[in-house]
Amino acid sequence: MYYYIWPNLLALIKKQFMEVAGIDESAFDKERSSDRHRKDYSLRDYRLNLYAEGCDETEDEIAYIASRKALNYNLFGAGPLAFRENGCGITPGVYHPVYKQKIPLIQNKNTTLSIDTLLMGETEWEIVRTRFLEWIVLKNRLIKETFLDERNYFDPAAGKIFADATRKMLMPCAADGGESQSIFSHIDALFIIKELIAAYNLLSEDRPEQKPRPKKINIIECYWKPKNYSALDAYAVKVYVKENGIKKEHVQMMCLIAPVLRLFEERFSVSVDIRHVDVWKLLLGQKDERDKWLWMKRYKI
Repeated sequence: MYYYIWPNLLALIKKQFMEVAGIDESAFDKERSSDRHRKDYSLRDYRLNLYAEGCDETEDEIAYIASRKALNYNLFGAGPLAFRENGCGITPGVYHPVYKQKIPLIQNKNTTLSIDTLLMGETEWEIVRTRFLEWIVLKNRLIKETFLDERNYFDPAAGKIFADATRKMLMPCAADGGESQSIFSHIDALFIIKELIAAYNLLSEDRPEQKPRPKKINIIECYWKPKNYSALDAYAVKVYVKENGIKKEHVQMMCLIAPVLRLFEERFSVSVDIRHVDVWKLLLGQKDERDKWLWMKRYKI
């Protein structure tokens, strides 16, 4: 777990959080969480970790100051949300957030993907997954062998394209339990494949509330990063190397999934892009959100 590898990250985040929120140690409750790693970082009043009301996550989850779910909700709120010109690939306009939408992936009741946030615009969707510290020590994710057989997909013809692209991103030998490992160590390519399958299935559904189809979909892997690497001392190099590893592996992954992206164009006339975007860039892309930016400084180290 990342708690052991970079314990100073949580300490620095807590120090910044207390300064910006104007609180002291008495605001934290060591008994709130049964997870011993969260004990020093869980708030008595979970609302101190919410920019806006309306989040339906558990109070204990939101009370943890490094909660990715709290960070995700604080980024997008209840909506609607306006984006201006930005470096995230998001077309300027108004978007409506939908949280935790569950999408079946293949013909197996245990293969449903819960999308962190689906931002729905007039002609564009953003499928966003937000991570706080988790991305820094990403393990080599496994994928079940069932995803490599096109017969398991709702659309077998599309399933062959997904299965072939997935197979190219796997180690030669399967791990125990009928699962295979990704060749990537910095990006979560196998999860991105699942997001693409979910997007395909979502577009395939004939539901009136989702018409017309978007012209563009962005799969956005959003991650928190320190703004001031010098504050991390020796740990800065490790985090910096990790972020640069993402950029390098992203190029390779895009080559491998090119047939999948063409599938969306040919089947739905929808262009799809994959983006790795840090929290601060995504926040700056939002229009008229100065108050939110000032509030979010509690995460800025």
